[in-house]
Amino acid sequence: MDANLIKIPGVATSDITLPTTGKYGSTIKWTSSNSSVISDSGKVTPASQTVYVTLTAVIKKGNELDFEKYKELASKRAADFLFKLCQID
Repeated sequence: MDANLIKIPGVATSDITLPTTGKYGSTIKWTSSNSSVISDSGKVTPASQTVYVTLTAVIKKGNELDFEKYKELASKRAADFLFKLCQID
């Protein structure tokens, strides 16, 4: 299934492009644990302090269903906001 093929940037300083269709035709829906910082569509609204946000991808093709979680570290540094992405197993 497409779950192993999801690629999102390791570091983002602006909105994140979250794929909604997989290479092999699956549909991907995203949910954010803190949509005021990173929305379900990947829109980034910088936080005033360091926060963690988990993005969950729900991948579906036919009767197959899979989940992938990505933990986001959002931290404020001067005028820039750094979002470090790392996959959670």
